[in-house]
Amino acid sequence: SEMCIRDRRCRDLTKHVETPGFLPLHRFPISHRVTYHFFVGRVEMFESRYDAALQHLADAFQKCSSTYFKKKRLILLYLVPVNLWFGRFPKAQLLHKYKLGPLIDICQAVKQGNLRQFNQSLRTH
Repeated sequence: SEMCIRDRRCRDLTKHVETPGFLPLHRFPISHRVTYHFFVGRVEMFESRYDAALQHLADAFQKCSSTYFKKKRLILLYLVPVNLWFGRFPKAQLLHKYKLGPLIDICQAVKQGNLRQFNQSLRTH
């Protein structure tokens, strides 16, 4: 699929960026660093390396300007599930702010350990 190809390219890019002699990441514009951390975080998440995914996605969210609402929302779509993996639940206020209200039901089901509600929430949203 297109996502697999894109994520594979991202992995290749990551290897290149991390080679000695490559321009240090902090020398790039903040927008490029946010994008880099977002894509690396996604790859780490899909490869079940949740510690690294959390670090990259949290960094992307933190560094992304609040003026980029859609980008912050997109980052949260990946950051929230990774945080759930670690038993960390977002505040409903944050999810409402970024128009991610449907995730509230999913988070509540996970918090309660209610598999039926979890599956229903996934089907509904």
